[in-house]
Amino acid sequence: MLYCQSEPDDHRAAAVYALTFARACGHEYPARTLACVHHGAELRARPRAAEPTPCERCPQEAPLALVRIEDVLEERVVVTVLRSTLEGSAHSPVTFAYDRAGRVAADRGLVPVTGYRAPVRWVASPLSDRLGADLLEAHVTMAVTLPEARSAPAVSRAG
Repeated sequence: MLYCQSEPDDHRAAAVYALTFARACGHEYPARTLACVHHGAELRARPRAAEPTPCERCPQEAPLALVRIEDVLEERVVVTVLRSTLEGSAHSPVTFAYDRAGRVAADRGLVPVTGYRAPVRWVASPLSDRLGADLLEAHVTMAVTLPEARSAPAVSRAG
């Protein structure tokens, strides 16, 4: 289950939306937030942060504003990897698994919500004996959205 990430009220409500924020300069905040129905409605009613903060990509300071709400889906991905590749990686096993799983999800036409990470379950691959290699499987649950063309803007851009 994906959980709401709304702060400061951290709770175990099911997330149903991925929220995208941006500043007046047009740059989107790099991490999307998962929200339950209640917090999604609250943020839709008050879509602008009170305090300005600096943009991550330009020198402009402005408050974050909600620009898009998308339905969030749970996608289960299994990534098979050689144990030696995993152990030789400069990344942690969780980062390695999510990086590979994110590419698989993108290949399926989905958009990963990168700010969300559920625990990764590692198991020995049933292919190890057949292929004569020490293979592991990472079972990853990802938060994803459909491509932007299918989603709706958070607030009306009209008048």
